[in-house]
Amino acid sequence: MKIIDQILHFPNKSWGEDRIFIGNNLVGVIDGSSPISVIPISPYHSQAEWLSENLAQKIPLYGNACLPDICKNITNQLNASHSSVLKKFNEATLPCAVLAGIQMIDDYLHGYVIGDCTLIIQFHTGEIKILTDNRIRHFSNLTRIIRNEALLSGNDSAKAVKNQMTQNRKMMNTTDGFWTVALTGAFQTQFLECQYKTEEINKCLLFSDGFERVFSNSLCSISDILDSKVTLYSALHSLRNWEKSSKNIDVKQHDDVSAVLIEL
Repeated sequence: MKIIDQILHFPNKSWGEDRIFIGNNLVGVIDGSSPISVIPISPYHSQAEWLSENLAQKIPLYGNACLPDICKNITNQLNASHSSVLKKFNEATLPCAVLAGIQMIDDYLHGYVIGDCTLIIQFHTGEIKILTDNRIRHFSNLTRIIRNEALLSGNDSAKAVKNQMTQNRKMMNTTDGFWTVALTGAFQTQFLECQYKTEEINKCLLFSDGFERVFSNSLCSISDILDSKVTLYSALHSLRNWEKSSKNIDVKQHDDVSAVLIEL
């Protein structure tokens, strides 16, 4: 497993809530979910950054367990080691994150996704498989719609977004809602998974939803990235330029970006 390209970019420059993790037999991206109310956990800017950093640092230390169980073990440890700090949080403000990762076990590649990160697998045949978790997208779209309605009507969009995010969080890690890596809930059973023989696979691309907009807005193609015709940095540069020039109220200009391209 060889890292061909990777990028981690924070528009805020000094801090961000995306991370990349790289271990001996696993690689992935983490996107800390934007908090409803930012509560710093020293030395991190937000609780989301704190969780993302802890996951990124600790996941590579595990070798034998599967990735979902690794994440659950880490959140259990954090609950125990930071119990006094976490008492300050209510359910709506506890940190959570979404994730996409691959793990090599024996002769197989195991893919895992929870939340709106994405794994793309390119086979030697040229076939491409995409694994992403759409359960969260309905709730993200609700927040976007509420925000846009507030902007167009002259209402307080920040307040509208906060109210909708609070409602969304009530559905997090529930059967009829969406799932994240969090400090509560049996999320380890809810990862979307795939498994293929490593000999069948050429490359894998993993990315957070911040990078997904490169493809959803046709700034370059998936094949361009997989075939190294466009670097991740070039794709990011195109995305940031497009964001700056866009007049569409849907466009976020502050989303972190994480992406990593691997060759097997």
